[in-house]
Amino acid sequence: MNDESLPCTDLSLFEKEVLFHHPDVALPKNLSDHWLDLIGRDLDVLIGDREPEYDMSLHRGGPVSLVMRLLAGKKGTNSIKIELEKLQTYLIELQVEINLELINRRTDVRTSGATLKTIFENRQVSVSMPSDFKIRK
Repeated sequence: MNDESLPCTDLSLFEKEVLFHHPDVALPKNLSDHWLDLIGRDLDVLIGDREPEYDMSLHRGGPVSLVMRLLAGKKGTNSIKIELEKLQTYLIELQVEINLELINRRTDVRTSGATLKTIFENRQVSVSMPSDFKIRK
């Protein structure tokens, strides 16, 4: 998908389709392509890897609410407290997880997806290359 054509992230729809469900729904491997693309774009903007398409505040809500939902799900609660510095770290880790899932969906390379137990835990990622993959020298 050409991410230049992505609409602004609709937080009310994101709540309805992702955040108000079981926390497993919020894992990158379970997000629809639509939400994966939007959250990936918004994370790239927040982290400074690309210019904002909209007002900067419109790129924050989706990624931050997704991190909070995943953390609350890990703890089995609906309420959490987090230091801002740690939130920034989790946003970067979420960006990596989103990119791993994009690799899974758009290439023949397979990576292990995070679970509620392993996300934000400095997990090891397994990578499987196609059998006809050759390393160029």
